[in-house]
Amino acid sequence: MSEMFTRLPEALSASEGTAFITIDGRNRPFADVISLTSNIEKSVVEKKLLGSRVKQHKVVGLSISGSMTLQLINGDMLAATLQYLKTGRYPNISIQVVNDDPASAYGKRDVLLTGVIPVTDLLVMLDGEAEDIITYDTDFTADGIQLLENLK
Repeated sequence: MSEMFTRLPEALSASEGTAFITIDGRNRPFADVISLTSNIEKSVVEKKLLGSRVKQHKVVGLSISGSMTLQLINGDMLAATLQYLKTGRYPNISIQVVNDDPASAYGKRDVLLTGVIPVTDLLVMLDGEAEDIITYDTDFTADGIQLLENLK
């Protein structure tokens, strides 16, 4: 009889994987990302209909958002904001995240977030007592999602 529970060595590790960012068609490894989380929140309408004693629910929309911690190794995010400041046009940003743990029994998940807009950009940071690299946190929104590959 096969085991009916997950074994820890088979679980998918969040530290195994890669990320890529595309800004106006320029694709590169997203090496600046330290951590990234994205979620889909459903907009749900609740109504009690005539003849029913139970409130019913219906999904009427979705919102894609997330958060990430970045290390300051290039100026792409700030350049995107400055482009908007100068021209009124924010560049098209996509982020592809692949959770791929070779030890996992569940395969990999490959997700493409499109229309990404980071909420915060770091301008400068100085700290005479710092003993670490410069990092900053930002939330983001996304307008679309493609599931390129799902778990087994």
